[in-house]
Amino acid sequence: MTTQAGELGDRLSGLGSSDAERDVAAQVDRWVLEERRATWRQDGGYQGVAALLRTAHEMCVAADEQWDVELGPPAGPYDYFEKNPYHLVAGSYLAAIGCVVGAAQLVRVLEAEVALVSRTASPQLVAH
Repeated sequence: MTTQAGELGDRLSGLGSSDAERDVAAQVDRWVLEERRATWRQDGGYQGVAALLRTAHEMCVAADEQWDVELGPPAGPYDYFEKNPYHLVAGSYLAAIGCVVGAAQLVRVLEAEVALVSRTASPQLVAH
């Protein structure tokens, strides 16, 4: 993900000043910084890159803090969903691993979007 973020940064620094290039830069900003208010009670995966990574970190910290807690037998598959270290870290796409993968995919999509706009807005293509 570090490599993808570096490539995205390089592409962003190479953008020109066309409307399309300014628009894609604003889109990247939104998708990196997007954060839904907790009061919206919306799917946690619908967040920007920074919020997804912060959520993953918080889940891993919570899992570490709960590591030695005896939870007892679950009554169903979602018991201890917010306390069981396995659920917090790796249990499903809602776990920390899902947040990290979501953030990585967003960065990947943003890098591709900026690359596409860079190629189509280049002076050589516009002149032809």
